[in-house]
Parts: sequence; C-alpha cells; structure tokens
Amino acid sequence: IAIGRHLFKNGVPVPQIFLHERSAGLVFLQDLGDTLLYDWIRSNRLEDDVRLIYAKVIQPLIRMALLGTEGFDPGLAYQGPRYDRALILEKECRYFVDAFLNGYLKLDFSYSALSEEFSQLADLAIKNSVFSFMHRDCQCRNIMVKGDAIYFIDFQGGRIGPVQYDLAALLSDPYADLPEPLQADLLEVAISELEKYRQIDRDIFLTGYTACRLCRMLQALGAFGFLTQVKQKPFFNQFIPIGINTLTRDLANMPQQFPMLRQTAETAAERVEQTLD
Repeated sequence: IAIGRHLFKNGVPVPQIFLHERSAGLVFLQDLGDTLLYDWIRSNRLEDDVRLIYAKVIQPLIRMALLGTEGFDPGLAYQGPRYDRALILEKECRYFVDAFLNGYLKLDFSYSALSEEFSQLADLAIKNSVFSFMHRDCQCRNIMVKGDAIYFIDFQGGRIGPVQYDLAALLSDPYADLPEPLQADLLEVAISELEKYRQIDRDIFLTGYTACRLCRMLQALGAFGFLTQVKQKPFFNQFIPIGINTLTRDLANMPQQFPMLRQTAETAAERVEQTLD
C-alpha cells in the first residue's frame, strides 16, 4: 500500500489505491480491466506489434525507475532496503540451487561448490549497476494493458536497485519468450530512453545488464521450480525449458567466466529435456 501510494503520487502508472483496511487485508483500488501484457502477447504474435507495445512499456518503466526513487523510503522495502550482494546470493543464487536444481530437478548440487562464482556474479551486478527504483518482478504478467495505457502491478518487492534488473526481467521474460534480436533492439530503445535523463557509460551499463540478466534467470528458475514442485501449480512448468535455455545460452556467450555455473546449467538443461521426454 505504501509503495503503491508513493509511486502513484510520483506519477508512475500504477493503480490508484482508494482505501484499505489493514486488519481485514482488504485494498480497494482502481479497476484496470483484465488484460495482462501476457494475454495481449498471446493474442498479438506479430513481431512488429509486439515490438511496438514493448517500446511503449519501456518509457514508463524508465520513468518508474527515476520518479520512483524521488522520496522513496527504503524502510518500506521487503527483505532489506536495497538490491544488494546479500540479496543476490541468498534470494537468487541459493534459491536457484535449493528450489530448482535440488528441489525441482532432484539433482544433488552443493551451493558451496558454486559460491565463488556466485560471489563474482553478485559483485559484477552491483558494481556495474545504475541504481534507481526497482520493481523487482517487472514481467509481462505484472503489467496491464488498458486501452492505450500501460500500468504496473505487483510492485510489493520494490526497492532501490539496478534499472538493468527490471529491463532484464522484462526482455528475457520466459512468459513472453521474445526473440533474441527483438530483445537486443528493445534494449537499445531502453538505453536511448534512459540517456534522455542520465549520462551513462554504455559498456558499464551493458556489463551490468548481462549480470542482472543472469541473476534474474536464476531467480525465475528457482521460482518456477518452487511454484511447480512445492505449490503444485503446473502452469509454471511450461516456462522452465525457456528459462534454462536462456541461462545456458547466456553463459555460453561468456566463455571466460563462470565455468562451473555454465556446466551446472548444461546439466540442468539435460535433466529438463529428460523430464519433458
């Protein structure tokens, strides 16, 4: 409620909260209809149409990152005030090992065996990030389309963090499964939009984006494994092959870095394929 009201006050396109009753757990808010960006994509698979709507999402995403930072109280954030090294290691890297590798795939991987590379990844993400307000789960099932307008929902994980993380969550989203060339084009759109407001070092920005993209995919696979295996929600199972393929492809494009994680991801991809067969 507090984050939602902060974002709305700062001009971010989120639903207006009219009133709430904390003890009953009730919130009365603006009706945004029932069309998620996820649903829109499934009905409009022409690449030009998808490109246009994602370009339309990127502008308010950048605005949310910049405007959301103004006056934001870090004490509102859940699991710590910032997206930091500790959060990456515990809520993304360890989550990947525990919920996906061992919980979902029934492999027997030790977190400690990968801890050095996980630490390197966390440092890479933090060192090269452009910090602002971060939604933390900015994917197509948390974005709504109402008429010509775009709205963000489910921002309860919001905190100060890398704008690259939200961009990675949006563009490499397994729910949407955007073609890689389209992702690259939209990333250029996002960089151009951000450069209207901030001077950035392109190489540093892209390094941070790549690291955040890896972190995000570890988190997403952990979540898909947990939701499928523990919560017994089979809907999420269909997105695991897309997620693991993205992770293995990204790591293959970084041949000098993360060799153990790359081998682990390849083993996981083989197990996923066996599971599907």
